[in-house]
Amino acid sequence: MRIGLLRETGGIGDIICMGSPARCLKSDNPNVEVYAFVQENYKVITEHLSDIDKTISLGNNDIFNNGRRRRNSPLNREKYPYLQVLDQYQLDHVIDLFCPGIEYESNCREDVALGRSVLFAMAAGVKSGLYLPPVWVSNHKEREKGKKFFEEIERRPNKPILGIALTSDCRARGYPKRKWKELFQILTQWADVLFFTLFPLSQKIPYVHFCINLPLSILATLLPLLDLIITVDTMFVHLGPATGTKTLGVFGPTYGDAVTMGYPNVTVLNGTSRDCVSPCHYRRFFGWDPERCRPSGCKRLSSLSPKQISIIARNITERGNDSKET
Repeated sequence: MRIGLLRETGGIGDIICMGSPARCLKSDNPNVEVYAFVQENYKVITEHLSDIDKTISLGNNDIFNNGRRRRNSPLNREKYPYLQVLDQYQLDHVIDLFCPGIEYESNCREDVALGRSVLFAMAAGVKSGLYLPPVWVSNHKEREKGKKFFEEIERRPNKPILGIALTSDCRARGYPKRKWKELFQILTQWADVLFFTLFPLSQKIPYVHFCINLPLSILATLLPLLDLIITVDTMFVHLGPATGTKTLGVFGPTYGDAVTMGYPNVTVLNGTSRDCVSPCHYRRFFGWDPERCRPSGCKRLSSLSPKQISIIARNITERGNDSKET
């Protein structure tokens, strides 16, 4: 049996989540062949996910910018010509992973939270093994390049090394820049820091090293070499667990427990609404309401102090991270 997983849009984290339904489908039926259909620039992701047998490109970004299928639209090959590629592989089923979380969350009970990887597995019709997280697989050449990069970092003896990602493509989910310096200064009192960023800091901070624009295939090999990665709600929340890396997710305005549900070795630190405008539009188990939270200037993430993050990070590196923080 051949099953296609179709994901036309989304961020890197959403594409990584495709590994979960692939694992679940194989768990249900080891003879299933899983095909991933994604944009050309996302092929490098699905090609590294376990249990995805073949990755097929739907085309480049221009195709989607000039006529992308809307959510819940039928898989009409004439209206959306890039979907004609589906017919070339004699698929038994095509599973449309077009943000099932949106539909689910709009009808979800107030006391239920399910992560995106679990939602994708549910959308794939999987009945068991829903909490199989995605697994990233690197080849030997990639691991050697990552190891070389890591060994060139000037580290202090007997100090843990932390990865840290503070920015997101959604501004509200990034940690406030005014707190970066204080956070780095507190963390470097007991650890070395590898900062994943697109741009270096204007002011150099001792024991903070930069990882700038490293290819994703090599970046993924660095994470297991770290003692911990601290990250806002961005691709590292998914890539960390997929590579077996201890992860501290710092969340706001999204709800961390829902984003990471079913992920191993993840500690969640959710911000609070104490500094937000009244009324606060955040809903527990649902997360924020982007249409209302963005204009009001959500402050949930900024409620987490650098000292608070450092204390929890240090506890994780010393004792493990099986707990959830709120």
